[in-house]
Amino acid sequence: MEKPSRRQFLKTAAISSLGSGLSLNGLQAQTGSRAPARYLFVIAANGGGDITESLLPIVSGGALSFPVAELRSIANSPFVVPVLPEAAFTLMQARFANNYQMATFLTKHKTDTVVMTQTNSSVNHNVAAARALTGDDINRGQTLMEAASLKYGQGLALPNCSMANGHYLLHGSDGGLPNFARSETVIDPLTFGFSTHAIKGVNRAPSQESINFARGLRADLEKSSPIFQKLKNHETLAHYLENRQTLINSIEKGDYLDKLNLSQSSGADYQKILAAFPGITSDPLQAQAALAFLLAKNNLSCALTISPGGQFLQLNGAGTNVATGFDLSHTNHRETQYVMWNRIMRTADALIDLLKSQDVDNDPAQGKMWDRSLIFIATEFGRTRFQPARGGASGHNLNNGSILISPLLKGNTIYGGVNGATGATFGFDRVTGAPRPNDPAATMNEKDVYSVICQALGISFEGRRDIPAMVKA
Repeated sequence: MEKPSRRQFLKTAAISSLGSGLSLNGLQAQTGSRAPARYLFVIAANGGGDITESLLPIVSGGALSFPVAELRSIANSPFVVPVLPEAAFTLMQARFANNYQMATFLTKHKTDTVVMTQTNSSVNHNVAAARALTGDDINRGQTLMEAASLKYGQGLALPNCSMANGHYLLHGSDGGLPNFARSETVIDPLTFGFSTHAIKGVNRAPSQESINFARGLRADLEKSSPIFQKLKNHETLAHYLENRQTLINSIEKGDYLDKLNLSQSSGADYQKILAAFPGITSDPLQAQAALAFLLAKNNLSCALTISPGGQFLQLNGAGTNVATGFDLSHTNHRETQYVMWNRIMRTADALIDLLKSQDVDNDPAQGKMWDRSLIFIATEFGRTRFQPARGGASGHNLNNGSILISPLLKGNTIYGGVNGATGATFGFDRVTGAPRPNDPAATMNEKDVYSVICQALGISFEGRRDIPAMVKA
């Protein structure tokens, strides 16, 4: 595996530190004790991941999605998943490897996995992505990550970190949200650690005493600047200065560079991460997931967002990420959905394994991190199938469902179902979980998905729609 040089890392780090905005949003220290740790991981299935092409395929009826021969039942589970031959196949004239199956994920993690059917409220990519994260503004416009950070991020350096793209990267619309709960953008997870220290890792760097003197001189010079004096009470600048003046030293003393450094070739964390994500230096999604684990493991963050993005990616001579992500379904529905779902589930699989192996705060008495975690695979909408045959095209559709993975949920369950004749999903009883195919009132939407995630994580807000059938007491 080829490793980038130190010079390359430092060069990119300089850019990353500017884009990551360490001194703008995420590093505001908070006083007081926070709630016992819970962790929210959001994986954005950008482009429109169709639930009927993943964990809820249509197995019978006129809208049959997959031939029966291409479906696999999971032992002791209601789940059935699509399977394609293990040989590589061609998509948009590119060869794609087929080295992971959704069945592998469910065999390992079915007891913590649920499918929750829903009907979305928009088929516009940007609008739908935002609504997936805010629950269509059910909680004053807060995103799920902001709500989790507000509850569990008290005192953390970077409560809410986002490595996603597009509208999965935006803040919510709650103007009264404390700055510490807003997301911190991470541009490059491989070099992010370098942005947490001014001089560590830099050859022939000045002494810390010289750095401290330069910082003091900068502050004195700023006081004589007319522009600075005019803007010093502006909210953004005031927040920037507060962080810069009170937190930089403590952050550098926290040695986060070493804790978040994905380029190092030794250490227990690195070897464990490399076993889970062997492609961290070449695959952005693996690097994102690895950094998400380290941020949570080192008690820096409680809400992490990652995304495979929409760029074509080829590794070891085979495609691994589809151009435009799930939205290439417009021209190649089946293969696009299959490639992208397998990519996301493989990432979730490895992340869960890491969380299951790690004690909370390195204290065995507190249990494993996975015991307090929830993974939400967020997406914009489902798809229509214009051509049922493999290789056919599809458009956007309100009809869909969500995949949630957590030991906090009553897993190994499909909540709702799909009508084989029409391809439409239907809802379920909130108390018993029983499917209700003929009851429009049982249809779930973004507000319900948001609510059940908050319910599982112990986050209360006015108007929360509780679904006791899904959440463990």
